[in-house]
Amino acid sequence: MENVTETNSLKSKIKEKLSYFKKLDNFFYYVLALIGTGLLFFGWALVTEKFTTPYGGDFSQQTYQAYFNIYDDWWTFFKTGKFPFYDTNTYLGVDNIASNTYYGLFTPFTFIILFFPRTLIPQAMALVSVTRLVVGGLFFRMYLKYMGASERTARLFSFSYAFIGWMAYNLWFNQFYEVLTFFPLVLMGIEKVLKEQKLWLLSLGYFLLGISNYFFLLSLGIYGVVYAGFRYFQTLKTRSLKDNLFVLLYGFLGFLFGMGASMFCVFPSLYAGFAINRSNNAKYFDMLRSYWNYHDYKNFFKVIFKCWNASIVNYGDTYGKYYFSYYMPYISYFIPPVSGRYVTTIKYHYFENTACSMFIYTPNIILMGGAIYRSIKNKKISHFIAFAGLFIALFIPFFYFLSGAFVTAYGRWELIVAVAALTYVALNYDYKDEVPWFIILISGVLALINMIVVYFVSLKVDEMYDLVSAMEDRVGIVIYEIALCAVETGLFAGLWKKKYLTTIINFLVAGEVAVVGTFIAFYHGLSNIDNRVGGGFTNVKFETQLISNISKDDPSYYRIQFTRAYDGNNNLGMLENYNGTSTFHSFYNNNLDDFIHYSQMMNSDSSWTGNNFSKRANLDEFLGVKYYVTSDEETTFKRFNEDGNYINSVFYEPNVPLNYERIDDDDDGYRVYKNKYHIDFATSYSDIYYKKDCDDIYDNFYPTYSSTSYVLRNEEAYFKGAILDDVDVEEIKRNYEEEFTYLDMPPSRDAKFFSTYLKGVYKNPDNQYFDPVNPYRDIKNENLVEGIQENGKGLQIVFAPTYGDFPYSDEGIYFAFNYPIKGFDDYNYDSTLFLVNTDDEVITYDYYQHPARNSHHSIRGIYTKEHVKYFIFVPNGKDYETYMTLYYEPFEDCIARYQNAIDNGVQDVTYDVNKFTFKTNYETSRFVVTQLTYTGGWKVTAIDESGNKTNLKVYNAQGGFSGFVAPKGNVSYVMTYEAPNFKWGVLMSVFSVTGVALGTAIPLIVKRKKKED
Repeated sequence: MENVTETNSLKSKIKEKLSYFKKLDNFFYYVLALIGTGLLFFGWALVTEKFTTPYGGDFSQQTYQAYFNIYDDWWTFFKTGKFPFYDTNTYLGVDNIASNTYYGLFTPFTFIILFFPRTLIPQAMALVSVTRLVVGGLFFRMYLKYMGASERTARLFSFSYAFIGWMAYNLWFNQFYEVLTFFPLVLMGIEKVLKEQKLWLLSLGYFLLGISNYFFLLSLGIYGVVYAGFRYFQTLKTRSLKDNLFVLLYGFLGFLFGMGASMFCVFPSLYAGFAINRSNNAKYFDMLRSYWNYHDYKNFFKVIFKCWNASIVNYGDTYGKYYFSYYMPYISYFIPPVSGRYVTTIKYHYFENTACSMFIYTPNIILMGGAIYRSIKNKKISHFIAFAGLFIALFIPFFYFLSGAFVTAYGRWELIVAVAALTYVALNYDYKDEVPWFIILISGVLALINMIVVYFVSLKVDEMYDLVSAMEDRVGIVIYEIALCAVETGLFAGLWKKKYLTTIINFLVAGEVAVVGTFIAFYHGLSNIDNRVGGGFTNVKFETQLISNISKDDPSYYRIQFTRAYDGNNNLGMLENYNGTSTFHSFYNNNLDDFIHYSQMMNSDSSWTGNNFSKRANLDEFLGVKYYVTSDEETTFKRFNEDGNYINSVFYEPNVPLNYERIDDDDDGYRVYKNKYHIDFATSYSDIYYKKDCDDIYDNFYPTYSSTSYVLRNEEAYFKGAILDDVDVEEIKRNYEEEFTYLDMPPSRDAKFFSTYLKGVYKNPDNQYFDPVNPYRDIKNENLVEGIQENGKGLQIVFAPTYGDFPYSDEGIYFAFNYPIKGFDDYNYDSTLFLVNTDDEVITYDYYQHPARNSHHSIRGIYTKEHVKYFIFVPNGKDYETYMTLYYEPFEDCIARYQNAIDNGVQDVTYDVNKFTFKTNYETSRFVVTQLTYTGGWKVTAIDESGNKTNLKVYNAQGGFSGFVAPKGNVSYVMTYEAPNFKWGVLMSVFSVTGVALGTAIPLIVKRKKKED
């Protein structure tokens, strides 16, 4: 009998559980619906790109690479117990916390990815992307419910929030997702302080926001204070005087402790962030302060209300170039986003910082009228004060600069306005019975009129501004939105009193979410995961294994030059786990700025995109490049006949510096070369050079004149002496006097100038591409062209020696040439260089794949042991030049330079996470320059033969590398890394977490004690 009873009880429990799933309105199906909508939102990308979301731009060029690097760093920690505070794979070396916190080093969602195999990181990131937005929707539901919304209403509007236009616009910024996720916790946390005098949720919200994306701490921190103040006075009469005072205290502590708890990673990041070029070069706040101090209030207010350009110095007509920024908030509210680079109907030619999206989906735009009607009816004056304040701020540049810490004008803060608008509509929706149907009709018609006005305003903007394209290709989006608004307005007005209207709205929002996500995929664009992201993930798996094999055979510290890294694939080292030499990273180690200028490694003086694809032997040698890896595809030339039919493929030896020899014999499509003269970790000098700062960013090694030969001089100088700040030279001079030679000026250039002339520009009669098997096929007098052609394709630009022959040496020649392979943004100098010998054969060729420095002034290297007859440039783009500057150096001179550095190097180098050990045995004190970048975090301890330890000062040498004065004699060294300001950040975090704990526990204890009494 008992068994029967137990069985019946079990059946009833199962039946009870199953009955839960019969109710379609339960929480389980709601979450499934959110997830399903998320999958639809990303649907086109997921289906077409193997369940990944490779949005063009930063997501494809930075995010995947950063997450692979972060994945490797965390697994290093899990396997060794040592966290890589110094990350060698990010550019030339960075403080990991300062540089990679922004990219997701500590966000909670990163740790989900760590459970996936490394090869599935792109797919894991897609799942996490959906998860973050879904969780954001769930948190927004909690916030709305806490504010008094019904469960049904809170669920309805959580869909609009999770996939709001702001997020759609910013999908290509991976680090922005968590902002949307955790923002509702901040808002709900403020409400908890106001209603319950509890600070923990507010602190948690800001803590999660800080560790996930500290960039928004300023804008959301300011807004949090404004929102809290606004709500404080709105709810003032609901609390006693005592409670009002406690609310102020708890609110202040909630903000303070929340932000403070994140300081273990935020403080080092901000400290380093304010030193980057963009921060240093920001002039906006300086302008305001200057005008205020000189009582020039006219220009002071002109800057506040009209200045959109962060770099503006002399205003004049420059304002006119940016007036279209005033139209963008208006347009972005009524028209869905289609890209993350510009507002839909104003297609700016470049990425526009002030652009964003405030689109809250069409049903909510229509419902806005009902909410306004209730505010008017109930005489809610505070609503209109808030509305006016946010509306006015949208059209004042000052607020855009404020949200960007006065560095530049960013439109990203518009999330605040969009969320405020959505919340306002949501909190009034439960009272829709108080709103007559014709109010919704009027609201929809007004929205429709505004959408039509947007169209004509956009046409006017197209006419007024040169940097804005005509909007023909966006007309379809405007028509779609107008039609959708018309249909939904009629539907809502007709069904306004029907209970099932909420369900209809839910389906309409979900459908529109899918459409907007598809718009972004099409118009913003996806990078093909197989062939473009990381140079093509079809290659990444094999290449990562190839790199891993090199590391297993040689676990020492060195850098690799992989020629599959190119502009758009700069962060290949982060992706494939090796120490590379190029970057696309907003927070690279800015201590390297001088070195970057000396060798022209960034696309411009203030850029964060840096390339070292120029194959300059001295630069690679100084950086400690030990291996060159090339892909056979790079020098496999496909030949076609006059009809365009494929003939065959011809392989040429890759252009690799002559100090490398091939060490593999695998027929796997790749070649590995090893440096015969690799400098192991460091070298030393008896000469020290003053940098001699002369003007702003310029000094003796980075002169103000435009000649580029100083780049060659600098890269030779790296081997001749230590280059130090003037104050550091004076300090060493006081302490060591005669032990070093102190030089005021940099050495002259060893590389020799070689005079060339333009033999001619030749046209292919049949427009065939240059054929390296028959390089002189088209180089005939009858094919000579006069003047500059409109299109360079189908031409060959041929250079020959002005006098005699090109230089020759048995050890080979290092040719360094200056020719605009890439050129400026408005031009296309894309070209391939072919080197032809005296037997009329192509020796080698190089495409250089968008090399360093986006200008005419870039030096590149090409190498040969053969007699050269011609340099032939073949344009791939429309633009070309008819000049070339050429330098050369016999390679035996380079070898002698490298051998001298090796002879004066260090011995017995060992490498571990954040730690190096090595030895020296010098007859006199020498200045050692390591291949580790300077961050302020390296500590060097010298141990003499008697075991005495001395802490040595670490200097910034060679414009960005860690150096120190090594004592004479047999000395051992321990060089360790401690993240600058990390300890102070940890201290602030501990203090804040303790404060939250006490601020939560003490009221509970007091409350319990009162209960007991």
